[in-house]
Amino acid sequence: MNSNYTAAEKVLLSSYEISKDKVEFSAEELTVKCWEKFPNDFALKGYENFPNSNAVLLHLMNKNGALLKNGWISKKKAKIYKITDTGLSYVKNFLLNDVTLNKKSTNKVDLPRDMMINIKSFLSIRVVQEILNGKDFKQLKFVSACSFWKISSSMTYPEIITELNNVTTWIDTLSKIFKNHKEDFIKIENNSVIKKNSVTLLRNAHKFFLDKFKNDLDLIKKIRPNASRN
Repeated sequence: MNSNYTAAEKVLLSSYEISKDKVEFSAEELTVKCWEKFPNDFALKGYENFPNSNAVLLHLMNKNGALLKNGWISKKKAKIYKITDTGLSYVKNFLLNDVTLNKKSTNKVDLPRDMMINIKSFLSIRVVQEILNGKDFKQLKFVSACSFWKISSSMTYPEIITELNNVTTWIDTLSKIFKNHKEDFIKIENNSVIKKNSVTLLRNAHKFFLDKFKNDLDLIKKIRPNASRN
């Protein structure tokens, strides 16, 4: 195991290991997994046979820490968490250097099932379909951008950052697929097709929304900056 990982990356790697067997996990499960994989970092000082929960919770609760700031992990409910598509992509592409995109000469691609489902869900959003069908995204209002990002104004800022980063990850993943396949269209499973120029269009819309509605997002950050509503 690479000794140059940051503490946050070690927590993320531990989350990834748990996610192989279950979608959601508790803070306690993550604490134990961190301790099992990185005992020197997550054991109680002077009591190496016991995990240090505070060392893990520090990363789960710090809104300015890498886990929440980068949208690697999302909080589903009290002390229950899930690794996001952004977190999964970071693990595979940067920590494990494991490229899972199918590079054979075929228009069909292989993705982790959860990410495949999430990308298909994103592409089916009404405002996304409208943009792909020619609607001028520069004329859309904040409510449409929220639909594009799958967020609501009642969410906390860390929750919103998670969703924004997921959209970035999905678009980047599709771009990487086109780079590997060098085709004008790709199949995402058997019944979903997307064109190369459609990905460019979605990227442009995403960037435009982030810039146009920065003040709206900053207001949510000011009102609800913490990871928990409680």
